[in-house]
Amino acid sequence: MSDFTPSNRVYSEPARPRRILPWILLLLLAVAVGAVLWASNRIGYESSPVAVVQPKAELSAAAEIADKTAREAVANLQQTIQELRAEQQRVAEQISGLQRQISAEQGGRKLLSEQLGGLSARVDSLQGSNAAAPPNPPQPAKKRRVQ
Repeated sequence: MSDFTPSNRVYSEPARPRRILPWILLLLLAVAVGAVLWASNRIGYESSPVAVVQPKAELSAAAEIADKTAREAVANLQQTIQELRAEQQRVAEQISGLQRQISAEQGGRKLLSEQLGGLSARVDSLQGSNAAAPPNPPQPAKKRRVQ
């Protein structure tokens, strides 16, 4: 006897073929829409009224205006660059002057610090010699004559 009975059967779903079909249809639809849009855009581009209406003289005049505008823009940019370089040079000179001033002030502070150290050493030595010296005996008070 076999154990294969309807209650023991394992029902499995069919493999992926049914899930792939919608994706393939969606891809074909996207390709078709893209082809239609591309074709309509290309037709509209070739029969553009702007290209047919404008004569060559107008196109060259427009090109000259664009060229003149571009030259003016380049000239303005060159002017701005020159101004920025001059400002940069001025700022560099100011920084250099400030660095020299700071260096001089540091030298002055160092000199003052050395002088203060020397004075402190002198005060310490005077205090040491003053403490080692015997106190002076009190001098008798002199009487003044009254006239």
